[in-house]
This record gives sequence, structure tokens and C-alpha cells, in this order.
Amino acid sequence: MEQDRKVIQFLKGSSILIIANVVLKAINFFLLPLYTDYLNPTELGITDLITTFTSFLFPILVMGLDSAFSAFFYEQKTEEHQKKVFNTIWFTLFLTSIIPLILIFFASRISYLLFDTTEHAWLVRIALFSISINLWYLPYSLTLRMQNKMAAFGFVNIVASITLIFSNILFLVIFNLSTYSLIISTFLSHLVQLILYIVILKESPSRNKIDNKLRKAMLKFAIPLVPTVVSAWALSMSDRFIIKMYLGEEAVGIYGIAARFAAVLAIISGSVHTAYSAFAFNKKDDADAKIQFKRVLNGFFFILLVICFTVSLFGKQIIILMTNKAYYSAFYILPGVLFGQLSYAVNTITGYGISFAKKTVYSLIATTAGALTSIVLNFLLIPRFGLVASGHVNFISYLIMCILAYYFSQKVYPCDYGIWKIFAIMLLSYFMVYISIDLNVYMKLIICFFNLLIICFLFKDVLLDYRLLAKEVTININKKKRKK
Repeated sequence: MEQDRKVIQFLKGSSILIIANVVLKAINFFLLPLYTDYLNPTELGITDLITTFTSFLFPILVMGLDSAFSAFFYEQKTEEHQKKVFNTIWFTLFLTSIIPLILIFFASRISYLLFDTTEHAWLVRIALFSISINLWYLPYSLTLRMQNKMAAFGFVNIVASITLIFSNILFLVIFNLSTYSLIISTFLSHLVQLILYIVILKESPSRNKIDNKLRKAMLKFAIPLVPTVVSAWALSMSDRFIIKMYLGEEAVGIYGIAARFAAVLAIISGSVHTAYSAFAFNKKDDADAKIQFKRVLNGFFFILLVICFTVSLFGKQIIILMTNKAYYSAFYILPGVLFGQLSYAVNTITGYGISFAKKTVYSLIATTAGALTSIVLNFLLIPRFGLVASGHVNFISYLIMCILAYYFSQKVYPCDYGIWKIFAIMLLSYFMVYISIDLNVYMKLIICFFNLLIICFLFKDVLLDYRLLAKEVTININKKKRKK
């Protein structure tokens, strides 16, 4: 069936990204014991707070133009139009990239604001320079994504990941640079990506291809997204500053361990979302588009839920295995952070109707509601219940955002995703994790087996889709063997 072919084509594209990202970044993840041996929770907390600061600044400087790139790239399916989109956005981002370079001169003040000391000013300087490099290569990466050149995009990510891994080992173990290690490694990873994107695309920015009328239209679409971006940051990252305020930098480092586990889930969801952008905008007007979207969501959710539930359930054992005693308490935070990421992943698919209709105000309302929930509950609960409260708040906040975004998306682009089944299974799984969190391994294995059995039964159609994908991959491999 044509419907099967389209979904399988998407799955193949996203699989390339998942393999490219997960395999190598999983290696970096499994080096966690090394990092926790060489960095104490306070040092890890310092690097995480700098990352939190840069993650706030970067999307503001992007001004929502990454979303505009996706929305406008296929408005006209001509090479000339697509080059205009690329060049118009590149030069706009080049202008905003000057701001971090200027802020380098104020690094001491920024360090004092973050840490009550100027001691970490050079860390701030390196991180700011990394932001500018990221802005320079962003239009290149968006072009590859929208052209569905996932193999090339995956290759860049592989090389960048290898650079990050070896740089971390080199600076942390060999040179013993402590907090500088992770920040310098990120800088080098961004620099490698910039060079590779330029070489692969062979596209030099040209001022002659800037379209001011197009820029106005894209900015009109994108600038209302900036408050949404700020709200998204508040939702995902502001808890670090609240934790620092009440519990100190050491607690931020412990929270950061749980966040690194969630980052593996984010790699998978990010890979699927990257492939989904081109797929969704290209197919949204097809007669069977909504059926395809539901199948993608269910396949996506199934994989993430299995990972999320299993890692959360055995989080205590995994964290004890992979870290040292200073970080053990992170397992209490882990389920909330993972299920929060799962809620966000669901939102990236079910909220696409808002992007189709270009009703960005709905995204703002949903994200702001989630952010306010996060800030208010963290201020209320962290002083009283400690670090464990931040995990629960993370899940609650993302779930509220997801529900609201789904509601608004249905108003402008109705699509039967079977969402209430998804929410029910998610909440039940979260409840099962928390009532089992202190049980022994054998009891957890029994609970895990029966819960996964129920999930597989409820998503048996998804298993059929994956079977079709495996069959097609096998056929393609056999064809290539015959040609040889």
C-alpha cells in the first residue's frame, strides 16, 4: 500500500538519524562513570549552569527562524526560492551572532551573576563563542534536514559526537582540566559541525540572494515564537537556578545526572522530530496524511515509553552502577525527568497542527502554562521536599503543556491520534514506577515483564509496522547483495 510505503520511508529516514545519534551519544553516555569520577557534583553543577545560561541565550538569538525555515522552505518547491530562504536566514543569524561576541567582554559580570564569583569568566567566554558558531551552522543543518538528506546530516552528527567524546576524555583525563573539559569539548564539536556543513553543502552565503520581503514574512512568523522559546527554556531549564538558590551547586550536579539519562531519550525524540519536520510539511495535504501521522505517533510513543519505563523502573540500580556515591540520590529524580521528556516528545508530534496553521500564539499559551507551573511548583515544593520534588514537577509541567498544545492543535488541524489512550498508559506507567522504586530487582523484573506485555498488546499495530520496516530493510539488503 502507498500509505505503508510513505510511513516506512519516514521510518527509514528517522532510523538513520537515530542510529547515527544514539550509538555514538550512547558511548558518551556510558562514559558517565568516568565523568563522575573526575568531576564532583559541584563541578558538574557549574558546567550545567553555564549550559543552562547558553541554552537560554541561543534560542532568543535564533528568534524562531529555525521554525520559519521549516515553514517557508517548501512554500515554493524551486531551488531559487530555497536558496533565498537559506541566505536570508543565514545573514539574519550572522547579525545576531555578534551579540555573544560582544558579551564576551562582560564575561566576568555574567560569571558573578551566575556563581557570585568571577572565577568562571573564561568558561563563560568559551561558551559564548560556541553560541556564535552554532548560529553560523544552523541554516546549513536546517537545509540538509528539509532536503531529507538524512545520511549527510547523520554523518555530521557522528563526527561531531566522536569529537565531543574524545575531547572530553582528552581534557578530563589527560589534561585534567576539570570544569573546562566539557565546555571546551562542546566548542570544538560546534566548530567541526560548521566546517563539515560548509564542505558537504558547498553553499557559500550570498548577499545577492537575500530577499527582504521574504525576511519580513519569516520574521512576522518567527518573532511571536520568541516568547514561546523563553517559556520553553523556563519549562525545561529554569529549575536548575531554583535548585541552586535553595540547595546549592552540588544539587544542580546531582540533578544533572538524571538530566543526562533523559538526554538519551531526547536524542531519539530529537532524531525522529528532525526527520518528521520535512515529512509532515510535505505530506500534510495528502488524503491519508492524518492516518500516517497517527501511525508515526504510536510508533514513536511505543519505543520511547518502553525505554522510559524500563530505565525509570531500574533507575536506582543503573545509577548505582554508573556513578559514585555522591550521585546516588539522582535515581529519585529520574522518573519525573524521563516522563517529562516523554510528554514533550508526544507534544512534538501532536502539536504540529499549530505549525501547519501558523497559529504560533497557541504554542505560546501552552508552553507558558507549562513554564509557570514549573516555576511556581518548584518554588513551593523544592524548599519543602528537596530535590525529589523537581522530578515530579518536571513531569507535571510537560504534561500540562502537552495537553494544552494538543487541544489547540485539534482546533486548527483535527487529527485522531488516540491521545487519551497514550495519556492513560503514560500515567499508569509513571504510577507503577513510583510504587516499585524501592523494590528488589526480582520484583521489578516481574513488574517490568507484565507492564511491557500490556504495552505490546495495546500497540500491536505498531509492532506490525516495525515488522514491515524490518522486511523492507531485509529485501533491500538482499537486492544489494545480488547486484554485487
